[in-house]
Amino acid sequence: MRRNCRIRSHLSRVEDLVSTQATGPVACAADEYSLGGNATACAKCPSGYQCLSTSTAPRPCPAGTRSPEGETLCTACDAGTACARPDAAAEPCVAGTYSSNASARCLPCPPGFACGATDAAPVACGRGSYSLGSATACAECPRGYACRRADAAPAPCGAGAYALGNATTCESCEAGWFCETTDAGPARCPAATYSTALATSCDACPLGYTIVRNRTACEACPKGSYCPYTDEDLAIACPRGSYSVGRQHLCTACAPGSYCPYVDRGVEYPCDSGTYSVGGQASCTPCPAGFACFDVRGEHIKACELGAYSRVGEPLCADCPAGYRCPSPSALPIACDAGTTAVLGSSNCSLCDPGYACPDPAAPPEKCAVGSYAAGAAFECEPCLPGYRCPEGSVNAAPLGSEREAARTSNLQPDVNVRVCDSFDERSSTVLRDLGESNRFVRK
Repeated sequence: MRRNCRIRSHLSRVEDLVSTQATGPVACAADEYSLGGNATACAKCPSGYQCLSTSTAPRPCPAGTRSPEGETLCTACDAGTACARPDAAAEPCVAGTYSSNASARCLPCPPGFACGATDAAPVACGRGSYSLGSATACAECPRGYACRRADAAPAPCGAGAYALGNATTCESCEAGWFCETTDAGPARCPAATYSTALATSCDACPLGYTIVRNRTACEACPKGSYCPYTDEDLAIACPRGSYSVGRQHLCTACAPGSYCPYVDRGVEYPCDSGTYSVGGQASCTPCPAGFACFDVRGEHIKACELGAYSRVGEPLCADCPAGYRCPSPSALPIACDAGTTAVLGSSNCSLCDPGYACPDPAAPPEKCAVGSYAAGAAFECEPCLPGYRCPEGSVNAAPLGSEREAARTSNLQPDVNVRVCDSFDERSSTVLRDLGESNRFVRK
């Protein structure tokens, strides 16, 4: 079949030649050309060329265009295709590439752009997305990463920072919060914990410290105060008799036997003798009147016995001194009155016994000497009445049996008691009446 076609073509050309020789030059068809000379036939415009004139040589098609054989003009390749060879068919661009009209090749989609269609210009990636080239779509920046540039790979967030997707920067975890992972949002520090910025976890606030400034710091409890709670900013002043040197969740109570006048100093002063402290005191307590304080810890406090006393601030009870009485252990001794006596340790004064004189209440009673007497409660012994010889320790001025020898008078009745006195005065009469006797008095 092909052989027959070739024979026919050859015959046609021969006929044309014979005709030309017979009739002269013949014009080429529009899709043919001839450069003249000894040409006996016109040539078809070859593929990949354009033939602008039948009498000029064909010109190569510009890049991005093509022409099949017999075409006089080059045709631009459509967008989305590439004409790598002007004498070949246009080739479609593959995904991730693109081309505009009259392109000799498909271009890869550049980084930072997406090429959803091969026949459209690349589209820039939006904020928080990226592409690394030859992409049909921009990728969203993943959680935990930041896409600062659309044409670069996502950068991972550092410790203590986070990103929740489509982020251009990583967010820093604020103080008082913590970011355990970079792909999750920050979490609030639990109670009694705190954090500084960029924390991946919260730290516990130790005893003696307190959370301050919305869980952003943990500060030491100040001196003179205690901080019982680590989850709130609360410092309470120490009560008197206790102290804190700082960083304490409880105040230190002053030890028994000591006093602590300063709440912000760890100094304990020992109590003096005669004072005591049971602990937790800013000052020592004076031993009360009427009591003995045998130690400064207040563990052995005893009331004074009857006949003893103590003043405020005295550590021991003292015996009531001789010549004084101590009816109350908490009161000072009271001096005995004249005519009374009291030995050491007496609660009351005693009246001087009859026949004795008590000139000094602190001394033992003095027995009345011969010729004197005391009826009781006497400051001093009195002389006996004239005409009487008072033996030692007499209790009245005219003791019976102590009369002096008297002259007898014959005219006296025998039933009448007659006493002869050296002298007679009103005092003697009074004493005798006090003795309850009826006597007649005879003057010498």
